[in-house]
Amino acid sequence: MTGEAWGWIGGIGGAVIGALGGAVGTYASIRNASPGPARRFMIRVAVWTWLMLVLFTALVVLAATGALPRWVIWASQGVLFAALGPAILLINRRLRRLEAATTRVPPTS
Repeated sequence: MTGEAWGWIGGIGGAVIGALGGAVGTYASIRNASPGPARRFMIRVAVWTWLMLVLFTALVVLAATGALPRWVIWASQGVLFAALGPAILLINRRLRRLEAATTRVPPTS
């Protein structure tokens, strides 16, 4: 087997294993969220995240095949990584608030 073939096997295998890990992580995050508004929010975040990853992958594939200019890969990666940190912080903050609101016990009088 040539080095090129091993590269294809590793690239495709790594992508499949990564996608499966992402699916398991998504399932676990939704399952472990508190029922109600927090779980609905997690589902919404998961759908948007997977849609953005599909869009990002499509841009990279189109740029790699020559359908789009090569700079699209760098631009899309820059946007993805620049937005990822603030998005994680905002999503975690919102999730904490939603879970705190659903677990709050009303005072008895």
